Amino acid sequence: MKSKFYKSATAVFTALILSANAFAQNGEIKVEVLDPDGDPAMDAICTLTSADQVIGKQKPDVNATVFYKQVVPGFYELKVEKMGCVTHIRQKIEVAANKTKYINIQLKAKTDTLDDIVIVPDVESMVQKTMTIGMNIDYTQIKNGAAPRNDVINIIVNFTPGVLPTDDGKDLYVRGARKGSNQYFVDGEKTFGTFDVPGQAVQGVVVYTGGVPAMYGDVTGGVIMVTTKNYFSGMQQKRNMVQQIEENMQQEQNGNNNQDIIIDGQ
Repeated sequence: MKSKFYKSATAVFTALILSANAFAQNGEIKVEVLDPDGDPAMDAICTLTSADQVIGKQKPDVNATVFYKQVVPGFYELKVEKMGCVTHIRQKIEVAANKTKYINIQLKAKTDTLDDIVIVPDVESMVQKTMTIGMNIDYTQIKNGAAPRNDVINIIVNFTPGVLPTDDGKDLYVRGARKGSNQYFVDGEKTFGTFDVPGQAVQGVVVYTGGVPAMYGDVTGGVIMVTTKNYFSGMQQKRNMVQQIEENMQQEQNGNNNQDIIIDGQ
């Protein structure tokens, strides 16, 4: 009897720990979808994808809301389809760890003058910036930044105001707090002391220097959340690289065509 009780208690405790870690590691996307008249588009189909993989497909509720939970940090694409309306595609939606991304979409009715599909790049929201103080460092910034990509501490210092490295380069001084007063999380797992993550394996970093969410408890320094690369982020980076190469080749081809036209006109 006791052994069954202990097994049940252990299973419940493990499930709670895993759910807490998942919550700390992932973000959320909240979408409001309205029809051309401004009413909830409850019959619309909203498809969230990453690297051509479907993450979730939902319909808005009576409040015009679609909620994607436990979304791994990275970049996503959202397609909204509705009969009689122009298909709306929102690209490069960035999701950060432990943050909610808010998106508002009002569909347009199909007409003879409008295209069947409208592609819109995502616009960064200021909502989360008013709630917390810190920095969200994504893979693109890490890749193009001046800091060496194999040094996570230097990456954080390079992008985050009010943060300095310690003398040994293994920890941070966050807004004047003493060494050892920070909390570090790697993929939702709390680490004790400093952390050791290869820079090439980092997908993104979220740094809280103020307004730290209550779920992290009483912190005198800052909270640093490191997200490592996964299958979807790797596929996304590969697709972006191929797309960039194709765009460069297209630009070179257009340049050569323009040059030929100029020569022919002489």
